Amino acid sequence: MSQSAFDFTDYKLYLCASLETSGEKRGIRTRLARHLNCQTAFISQVLRGRLQFSLEHAFKINQFLNHSKDEAHFFLLLVHLARAGSVDLEIYYKQQMATMLSARNEIRERISVKRTLSLEMQETYYRSWLFAAIHIMLSVPKFRSADAIAKHLCVPIDTVINCLNFLRANGLANGANSNLEIGAARIHLSKESPYLAKHHTNWRIRALTALDLPRAENLHYSSVISLSRQDALRVREIFLKAIEGTEPILQKSKEEDVFCLAMDFFQI
Repeated sequence: MSQSAFDFTDYKLYLCASLETSGEKRGIRTRLARHLNCQTAFISQVLRGRLQFSLEHAFKINQFLNHSKDEAHFFLLLVHLARAGSVDLEIYYKQQMATMLSARNEIRERISVKRTLSLEMQETYYRSWLFAAIHIMLSVPKFRSADAIAKHLCVPIDTVINCLNFLRANGLANGANSNLEIGAARIHLSKESPYLAKHHTNWRIRALTALDLPRAENLHYSSVISLSRQDALRVREIFLKAIEGTEPILQKSKEEDVFCLAMDFFQI
């Protein structure tokens, strides 16, 4: 797994992990030295001793490691922190880093969803799994009629029509009869919503139902593990990156079927 600056509080530890000199990464420090216009020995002295990279070096390292805009900013904060000459300045940079990490932990920030339903709308939308299911099914051409949706989900047509009426009234669906379409708005339920637990419960129950209907494309995994607090944060970050990594795929993927993605990782 590739290392991320967000996983570290010391930029030298991050670089040591990212600039391993074995395997496929053999010679990477030499290439970095050329990029920084310095000697390879200087890089080793920084990583192993009290010397620090300059901010100019840090900027070029961002380029060398192909950091995203956010990760580049976080890496610069790590270098600033290491170079800070007072406790107050250290506290300042740590607060800046904590703010960035908090924002990254919000899935909504990872997938760039800006709209949140009103509490009144949430009460209806998250009352049953059907609203979300029908909402997303409208993105698939074969499910753009109430009859097709009702048949696929094995639910009464009147139930589907009621759901569609709600979706249309709130801009989440367009059209009528056999010309239904999903609305333009993307929504996300914030962790502060009183309906968050209900939303998760709805789809965990559907996951249990799916266990009785095994399909080759389905994936179910459960495991109880023990690990350090630091590694627990790393595992959590892997899951968040996986969620973030699905976005480019979803945006380009042709709508053919509807799947449920449910991920659980919690302390016992």
